[in-house]
Amino acid sequence: METTTRVAAVSLVAAIPIAVLGLLHVLYAHLSRVGLAPTFSPLHHPEAIPLMVVAAGSLVAFAALFLAIWRWLLLEKEVGVLHQAADVQSIGGAEVHVLDAPGVRLFAAGLRGPKIFATRAALNVMTPSQMRAAVWHERSHLAHGDTRFRAVYGAIGAAVGWIPGISRTVSAAIFLEERRADVAALESGSNTTDLIGAIMAVSRGQGIPVPALGDNHVGLRLRCLSSSDGEPTRNPARAFGLTALAIAVSPVVAHIPMVCGL
Repeated sequence: METTTRVAAVSLVAAIPIAVLGLLHVLYAHLSRVGLAPTFSPLHHPEAIPLMVVAAGSLVAFAALFLAIWRWLLLEKEVGVLHQAADVQSIGGAEVHVLDAPGVRLFAAGLRGPKIFATRAALNVMTPSQMRAAVWHERSHLAHGDTRFRAVYGAIGAAVGWIPGISRTVSAAIFLEERRADVAALESGSNTTDLIGAIMAVSRGQGIPVPALGDNHVGLRLRCLSSSDGEPTRNPARAFGLTALAIAVSPVVAHIPMVCGL
């Protein structure tokens, strides 16, 4: 399901600029056909109003997508600054970049060459076994490229989060990654008690100016670790795919009135 979800998510991101270009082309062709004169008014051509509204909405979504991508690129610079300021330690067989920063934090971050970061307070608060459990969780994020796809999900939320169900779908996709990382930590040798203790300790942390994986869904993750309850039933791949299809075909639908001579 995870691979399918990611393919559908990337398709949704790609569908947005494609739809914008298609809708602008259809709008231009329609206005050229009716004649874009100084006296042109949508009131005289009501068939153009829905097309203009859809095109404007698509432009807003594209602008939000661009701003989200730009934000992540700026945050990537913050990750580079943290990397330069950190001391590297080996914990649980992985390199952990230790920061002199406030709060109890342990997270994975970075689009290019993502790394595991931890504050020195985290090393002091968590037991060695809890620290290993947390590191193994984050190591799973690195192995599966979750930091990069977190940017994809963030872009989707920013661009089309207003569409009913998309925000919950993004949340479900992120939770599946967190759940998989929790399972990987347990399979690496951690016990449930240590992992729960690490999650609770890190969930109280604050102070790092970069998006950290695992900040959300703490309660749901704890319920899944303590029982089988809380597993999501929403299929993110299906929702992403259907939304991508709807966005991609919007220029075709907008073109129908012109083809029919309306």
